[in-house]
Amino acid sequence: MTQRTGSRRRRDFAGDGVEGTAVDHRSHLSGCSAPPREFLVGQRRTGAPRRHPQRAAVGVRYERRGRLHTATARREIVLSTGAYGTPQLLQLSGCAEHLRTVGIDPVLDSPKVGQNLTDHPATFMNWELAPGFIGLADARNLKWLLRWLIRRSGKLTSNLMEALAHIRSAPGLPAPDFQLIHAPIYARIDELSYPRPALSILQSYWRPESRGSVLVRSRDAAVPPAIQLNMLTTAADLAAAFTRAIRRTREIVSTEPLASAVAREVHPGPAVNTDGELEAWIRATAATTGHPRVRRWAPSRTACSIRSCACGVWRACASPTRRRSRASRAPTPMARRS
Repeated sequence: MTQRTGSRRRRDFAGDGVEGTAVDHRSHLSGCSAPPREFLVGQRRTGAPRRHPQRAAVGVRYERRGRLHTATARREIVLSTGAYGTPQLLQLSGCAEHLRTVGIDPVLDSPKVGQNLTDHPATFMNWELAPGFIGLADARNLKWLLRWLIRRSGKLTSNLMEALAHIRSAPGLPAPDFQLIHAPIYARIDELSYPRPALSILQSYWRPESRGSVLVRSRDAAVPPAIQLNMLTTAADLAAAFTRAIRRTREIVSTEPLASAVAREVHPGPAVNTDGELEAWIRATAATTGHPRVRRWAPSRTACSIRSCACGVWRACASPTRRRSRASRAPTPMARRS
């Protein structure tokens, strides 16, 4: 299929580039999907960094099992509570400009803290499988539970999203702008059931222009912040990128070997073709890929002794990152019934 569609076939996306198609690699432990062990750490409910009189962060106050604790730092403080929690924590510590409206005295007037939130918008396309193809539609069959219990293998070890393609939605783009994620089952953000075997392909947009915000609503760390994604608020995100990606996905599915495995398109359906029809369907069904991050809104390093990294990780100074290997498992084939 990769040669027929003009997409390069890859064994692994962790190599010298990401464009092309490959089986999705994932960590596996005793028949269960699991993150690498070095990423497993105890989670605590955080309060706010403890501030020094000279306005440099010197520690963190946090709550654990109903008791408040303070941890002080000798060299640096790393905030890695994600794209939502990190800006919330910084704002609770006085780094932002709107804080007086929620009862917090600002120590640094930094208008970009909490701004420039972005995520990968995503749409789900679905196809009904042709007779003889089953995918994961029978995964609830008792035989697969028994196989997992006895051999830790079979369809219940699937993570659903089993193959990836990184594509350029337009030929002139300098790099891929979409990730297509294939699942041999019917999958949508609002429902997971369908009366017949089906497959799904998710279009995840890598480089959206739309930007949102994460703003605290209270000085109480237990109150969730106001999160506004502003997804698909630019014409480039909606009309140009997503309509192209949907049409490109249709081209791929119409090519062998997928073409003989599908019976008909379910969503958005063959009647949704024009730009206007596709845009209406995108607005009605789009979700996110669940990869929120904030981009380049660090306050002055001299004032708060922190600067930003990707994915809501903030630290006082940069340090090299190590690449970690991941175990892989063979995908669930969209095989014919035996």
